[in-house]
Amino acid sequence: MTTVTEYNITLGPESPVINFLPFRDSDPSQGWNASYTGNAIYAHGLGSGTPYRRTQKDGAQLELDFDGTGVYFCYSTEQGASMSLTIDGQPVGSAVSSDDTFCSATGADTLAFASGLSYGSHQAVLDVAIPQSSSSLLFYKGIVTIGAGVDGSQIDANAPTYVDDRDSGWTYGPLPQFWTVHTTSSVGDSSHTRTGTCTYASAVSASYTFTGAGAVFLIGGVANESFGYTISLDGTSASYNATNFWTSTQQLLFFQGGLNPAVEHTLIATDYNPNQPTPPQPRACFNIDALGLVQTTAPSVSSGSALGSGHAGLTEGVVAGVVVLLIPPGLGYWWYRRRRSKHANKRGATPFVLPSTMLDVEERREKAFMPAMTTTTTTSNTSPSPEEARPSLPPTHDSQGRRMTRTELYQLPIVELVDELNGRLESRPTDSASEAPPMYAPHA
Repeated sequence: MTTVTEYNITLGPESPVINFLPFRDSDPSQGWNASYTGNAIYAHGLGSGTPYRRTQKDGAQLELDFDGTGVYFCYSTEQGASMSLTIDGQPVGSAVSSDDTFCSATGADTLAFASGLSYGSHQAVLDVAIPQSSSSLLFYKGIVTIGAGVDGSQIDANAPTYVDDRDSGWTYGPLPQFWTVHTTSSVGDSSHTRTGTCTYASAVSASYTFTGAGAVFLIGGVANESFGYTISLDGTSASYNATNFWTSTQQLLFFQGGLNPAVEHTLIATDYNPNQPTPPQPRACFNIDALGLVQTTAPSVSSGSALGSGHAGLTEGVVAGVVVLLIPPGLGYWWYRRRRSKHANKRGATPFVLPSTMLDVEERREKAFMPAMTTTTTTSNTSPSPEEARPSLPPTHDSQGRRMTRTELYQLPIVELVDELNGRLESRPTDSASEAPPMYAPHA
């Protein structure tokens, strides 16, 4: 059995890492259609309310490729629509009525999930069945559980660290003139900047080299001028379709776990997708807000844990210095609900405010979907039991739970400084079981 340090990445319905088939943005009778609860009809620019993607196409699919141990999808159905979840071609998922343990504030009535998977590369596919023209399936969000660091690594208490688009470590090419720093007054944009380009070519790229991280993710904006892009990490590339009618910033553009923190990694983002060589309009834009680094401490050589190169996967062994919690699915969920009822004031998934890091591509591209983070270590099982009633998910940190940076603390008035420090003492967990896996979660 492989023991892994888990980290949750939350995906919004506008994130390009999710592949919507047969069409990402179209009439719902032909594919998927991006929508908002506060907009009855499409309005150019920012949406209002909760985002979701809707389909009335029989046979429509949602695909997600990931390296990890679990995946969770929040959705609702109307007029007899249904879905089936498969992992690597096998129907191993479960579906239960949703509650605020995961699908909080989305409006979703169903949670489909597959947990306890063996750590490795997987493909999750959600197949939609539409019995009549009035039937619909509405997808709100997903979460994927990845591994953070090689076996024996510990996630830093202040993780993740955000690298701003204007950080000196970024290299913008082929010349800096191909990229533009845009300033915005958007509340969600850290440092109120984004760096973007609308020159669609394989030579137009941005790169960043880092060490010390067990997982990494990239966030940026999508809008009606977004098209294709490619991300390369240590020479392994993946291309994405970012087509989106609405404008939405801070979307998850890429994620990867299982990195060796002792090894140097290089991420390259290119405003070009070889599978989409010809954009439908003159401008095909891509922008960078921030790079998220889930910093981990590698185990010492004496711990007996092997440090592999790159991100080949997590090795066999015990996670040093971290409590491994083994709870059967049913008992785990009962324990969580009982604990949650005693601490109702701390429950609920909420937006995570980015510390000094963000982006912008045009003034009208404002609005944000941001993640929340938590950290824990668990042991992966082989495959989820068919009798598993519902997932055992830890509560997520609340929207104001971000730890201020040292610089921010220095700038606080004395009264606010005291409140901040008192808040940290009050929120300190009493035992390791109260911690939860890290999470990146978009918000409305």
